[in-house]
Amino acid sequence: MFSMGGFNKIVFGGALVAAAGLATAAPTVPGFLVENLGNVAFTDKIDVADNGNIYFGQRGPGGATAAVHPVMINTTGRNAEFPTPIGNAPIADPDAIVVDIFGDVSGTQGDVIVGGVEGIFSIATDGTVTEIYGNIKKINNPTDFAFDASGRLVFTDWNQGQIRAIQPDGSIVKLARTVGRSMNLAFAADGSFFATDDQGNINAFAPNGDRTAVIAGAWSTIFVGNGSDAWGTSLYAIDTTTGDLVRFDSTLAGETVGSGFTGTFGDAAWSNGGELFLTNSGTNVLRVGEPIPAPASLALIGLGGLVAARRRK
Repeated sequence: MFSMGGFNKIVFGGALVAAAGLATAAPTVPGFLVENLGNVAFTDKIDVADNGNIYFGQRGPGGATAAVHPVMINTTGRNAEFPTPIGNAPIADPDAIVVDIFGDVSGTQGDVIVGGVEGIFSIATDGTVTEIYGNIKKINNPTDFAFDASGRLVFTDWNQGQIRAIQPDGSIVKLARTVGRSMNLAFAADGSFFATDDQGNINAFAPNGDRTAVIAGAWSTIFVGNGSDAWGTSLYAIDTTTGDLVRFDSTLAGETVGSGFTGTFGDAAWSNGGELFLTNSGTNVLRVGEPIPAPASLALIGLGGLVAARRRK
């Protein structure tokens, strides 16, 4: 275990109340205070806009038959209890969500892109929902989005077990395949990327899509550090068996850096202000924490090995 002193904020979603109604161990990362932000039903994937708005898709009960609006909340007041639905039409099973920071996919910078059953949709600032790609593109069920180093939107396609990329001309190509069904996705700015699958593996890939390693286990949420002193540029993942937050070095050797992350964590996203947001799909709890000023003697030594990316989840 190491101390994570630094200057960033961190936001966590984790199990707070057990079935019997008793509090369980809260997520802990040395150097940070962690507090509850709020409960949001069926939270899944998440992203944060430049203006601080937090967007997340929802896993609707009934899976593909559930037509659930994605929701938006604002961090003002640190209260996510009553998020505001957005979009003038429901999207079936809106798992994947990302803010179009470049505007190349939706046509408008800042629109929200949503992955639903057999389609990719955009939600404009006025709430207009537009289907960008339908089943004609053989899209099955996008489960996570991330921008790669070149700005392409890449997504995991659940049932097909594929990682696919939207090219500048609008075509969709297969980039890679995971061992099991593809789930969470994280990119480094050097083009290398990582994806979890439904067998609990972390699949590591070179920029060209060649698989370079498989880290077996029971991994859920993955993310790459934002380049700060506290987080560096390493790969992080949550072990669902132990509830540990694990940091991987450039050789993909892991080190435990946090604990108490029990439940079903769905996604992670960085804000431009250095906050890390994590959702817990199992308990629908979102947490936020403030950094504890750390003595200079506890400065974190970065491991390197990955290049930081600009809010690429």
